[in-house]
Amino acid sequence: MNLNDNKKVTIIFAFVIIAIIGLFLGIAVGLSKKNREVTYISDSDYLYDVAIEYLKEKYTQEQNYYNQKEDYQIFFDYKGFGISQKDNIKYAYMWILNESYYVENGKLEIGSGSSMPYKIIFEDDKVVTIENPKDGGYYASSVKDMFPDSIENKILNFNLDNVNIKSKVDEHYSYLNSSDYVPTEATYEFVAEIIETHENFIIVKPDANSREIKSSDKISVNITRPTNGTNDFYVIGNKVKITYNGEIMETYPAQIIASKVELES
Repeated sequence: MNLNDNKKVTIIFAFVIIAIIGLFLGIAVGLSKKNREVTYISDSDYLYDVAIEYLKEKYTQEQNYYNQKEDYQIFFDYKGFGISQKDNIKYAYMWILNESYYVENGKLEIGSGSSMPYKIIFEDDKVVTIENPKDGGYYASSVKDMFPDSIENKILNFNLDNVNIKSKVDEHYSYLNSSDYVPTEATYEFVAEIIETHENFIIVKPDANSREIKSSDKISVNITRPTNGTNDFYVIGNKVKITYNGEIMETYPAQIIASKVELES
């Protein structure tokens, strides 16, 4: 065998090795993709309520400061995106909103709250693990790692308002005098620049001199678009004045429930 033949054999061998490596990489990617595809079950929706009861007990125990307050209550609302199962392990994919309230000097006060996606893992229908996405720049990638392909984009573009919680709060604290009971009336305003737009919410950057910028440089704000679009000012770069109840939920981006969003004149 001459030198040229040796070179040919070496080149062919190299191509074979590359082809084998490519094949294994393709299989690995395929398996990874397959592992992210799940089959949802329809007989375990009760686990959503099990998860809420678990979180209610957990957060109540953790909120030592607020637990000392009069008539301290935590209220929950959620959106379920599906439940899957592998062996005796079940996975509930949820968005959970919680807000807490208490009474001080005869008036209703807002405590803490949060609004974020959850992956809740059950063994024998008992909660064993709770997972949340990472904050900051890792948020989107961690959502994609945590949730199946079929719902990851829904979660990335989802926002849950507090309409149902407001109703529960109104009912529970109805014993307070109407003049002292203003749990969801907006009392704070700030100006911000729109940096992202979505179907049901916008992401804004608060002005540098606002109190809100100290909480987060990005805040998600619920919106209701005009049906005909004629006054739709939700455009990236526009300045808006946002009115809300003062509660900023600890996510990234942070979240608020706005009572009014106006174009800043």
